Amino acid sequence: IAGLETRVAVLDANAEANKIAPRNLVPFEQRLFPWISRLAQAVADEWGVSAAELVGKRRHELLIRPRFVLDWTVTQVGCDYPMMQVARLLGRDKATVVYGIRRVNEWRKEEAFRHVTDRLVAIGQRLRQNQLESLRARQDELIAEGVAADAAEGSAE
Repeated sequence: IAGLETRVAVLDANAEANKIAPRNLVPFEQRLFPWISRLAQAVADEWGVSAAELVGKRRHELLIRPRFVLDWTVTQVGCDYPMMQVARLLGRDKATVVYGIRRVNEWRKEEAFRHVTDRLVAIGQRLRQNQLESLRARQDELIAEGVAADAAEGSAE
């Protein structure tokens, strides 16, 4: 229960930071960091499954590879995220994520698999960069609004 509460707290903090609706109003995959949610969709499209299945609890053999690839890709793109945070964001435990990363590194010895994962990393990097630029632009807007409000308040005195 403590792990679930922590995961929900992380998701809620992210939702607040990104002005996403409260957790009871949006599906789980939309509460992920937006770039991770979009990356999950790219991985799901590559393997012909749904993004909701990738972060869901359903245990099925067809979901193993894409889930591990998602874990691996998030750690490659979000390299500054602690492994525990990656695991929580994706609804898994740390041991599962570590094992998945090991498996993907083994599978990447095949050229075709490496090509797919390299492409997904490039997509993830682009998505994360776009999100960071969007957050910086929003921060600049908020600062400008604050400066304008301070100026208006100062002229009113």
